[in-house]
Amino acid sequence: MSASPTLPTNSLPWVQGMRPADDDSKHELSWQEVLLHRLRGSWHEIPTGDTTASAEELLGFAHPMSYFFVGRCIPELGANAIASHPLENEWETTPFDTGALAAGEDRLVTEPVLDAADWPAFVANQSYSNRDYEQPMSGWIADAFDTAVHYVDGVTPRRHAVPVVDLSACTGDDRIWTWEVRMQARRYTDSPVDVRQVYFQRGTRELYLDWVDDSLMLTVVEKQEHQDRVYAYSEEVEDAAIAMVEYLRGGVRV
Repeated sequence: MSASPTLPTNSLPWVQGMRPADDDSKHELSWQEVLLHRLRGSWHEIPTGDTTASAEELLGFAHPMSYFFVGRCIPELGANAIASHPLENEWETTPFDTGALAAGEDRLVTEPVLDAADWPAFVANQSYSNRDYEQPMSGWIADAFDTAVHYVDGVTPRRHAVPVVDLSACTGDDRIWTWEVRMQARRYTDSPVDVRQVYFQRGTRELYLDWVDDSLMLTVVEKQEHQDRVYAYSEEVEDAAIAMVEYLRGGVRV
């Protein structure tokens, strides 16, 4: 079976999604405030949830993180989806969702099976610094899929990018082979990412912008600048996840 053309993975956006506002796992902040901090790169203002904090401790992360999926939009996180590109800052990338590993329950299975005490070393050994992930990811996509679009679409790959991961034994969803970026959720002088595209579920963009207009978190000038940017890079759609997948598919037709 012939491999797909090598994909320039530096063209793949980093994606963050949001759960629906009526999801049972509600965040401490309103969805509007979470979205504001994500669009402005002020992730340190978003409290870390208990599940994420527990996972970060199990995995040995020294700092709270902001997480992205490279070139993938996860449908259950598809209520308002953001596509960004990194600026010159530091980050780490792994060929799987680290949260799936920390969740246990055979979501991410290795052969031999790892003890929880070995998880921090495993994640560290499988992590790439900054742009070092791009060539390995590109090569894996070319080898593991008939076409690079299948990665974006969530088609199961022929093999995992980490040889010791046993795909046939994993009970997790497609996040177990989706590449994850982690960037420290600390205070930055300027946002460490450049937002390129945002999809709002129909009827939510004006709700967000009205909330911004009423917020005491921004100055009048900051409000206007932010609202102008949002109008410039966003669209309202019936299904934000589907729209984001189409946006991502356009980036891999090379």
